[in-house]
Parts: sequence; structure tokens; C-alpha cells
Amino acid sequence: MGDDTVFSAESRHSAEAGLLPVEAREGNGKYRAYCENQYGEQLIFVYDRDAGHADLYHGDMDWEPQPVREVSGVIMVPLILDTLEREWLSICWKTATALT
Repeated sequence: MGDDTVFSAESRHSAEAGLLPVEAREGNGKYRAYCENQYGEQLIFVYDRDAGHADLYHGDMDWEPQPVREVSGVIMVPLILDTLEREWLSICWKTATALT
């Protein structure tokens, strides 16, 4: 980690979950947010400002990117999320897109 690191979190998922994609770890022009739920499951939201595209990475989903989009004011992702995770995702989306 360099001196400019603001936040860092190690994956708590097993090796079977695979490696966290570089997309979720590096790059400028991206808004990132981290969440760990009450079960220790980790989620990372990445919004690419240049592309206007967001993905959600979930350790229990093998860190595969899940596209996030807004449809008629509702934040959609092809995963089942609990209420707190959905609220967190909605705040991430609103914060990331407010900066564009």
C-alpha cells in the first residue's frame, strides 16, 4: 500500500471464491465502496465514471462482477440482497452518480 491509500480490506472468503478482480482494486476515475454484512460477507461497489457503468462484486459470488443499473429510480442488480445491502447499494449509486 502506498501513502495515498485511504482504505484497504482483505478478503475473508475462502480460496474457492477466487481472487478479487483487479478492476475492484485499482484504477483512477472510479468510485469504490466497501460493505461487510452481519455474516461477514464482503461486497465491493465500483462505478467507472468514464464509462458510466457500475459493478457489484460479492465474495460469495466468486467475486464475479454483477452489473448495477438504475431502472425507473430503482437500483437493480442480479443478486438477492437483504434490506441493508440494498440500502447500502442505493447510497453507493446515488453518491457515485452525483459526481458525474
